[in-house]
Amino acid sequence: MRKIILSIALLFFVQFSFSQTKEDYNNVLGSIVKAFNAKSTDQIFDLFTADLQAVLTKQKLSKIIEDTHSEKGAMGNSELILEEESGNSYLTEFENASMLVVLKLSPEGKISNFSIQEY
Repeated sequence: MRKIILSIALLFFVQFSFSQTKEDYNNVLGSIVKAFNAKSTDQIFDLFTADLQAVLTKQKLSKIIEDTHSEKGAMGNSELILEEESGNSYLTEFENASMLVVLKLSPEGKISNFSIQEY
């Protein structure tokens, strides 16, 4: 019985030590906003996990940033509206539209899922 309780306690500890906090997400989102508004693809790309960098190359990211910035304007305030397994969805105000920014962080605090979608 003691081993079972210890195992369950260990599982909870591991879960909490690897989970990301709202502050972690807010810090990363703040970095994305600054880099997006400066059109700095490299700063955003460096926040990605290696797996995401392989899927969303620097060239693709640069096009997304350039196209979105020219159509929607600079990024402004964001509000968390949905937390899912696939990532947190933030309603983000741009100069000319509202968009969803979806983020998921890895246990290391790197972005493992990133997208900007129509709202």
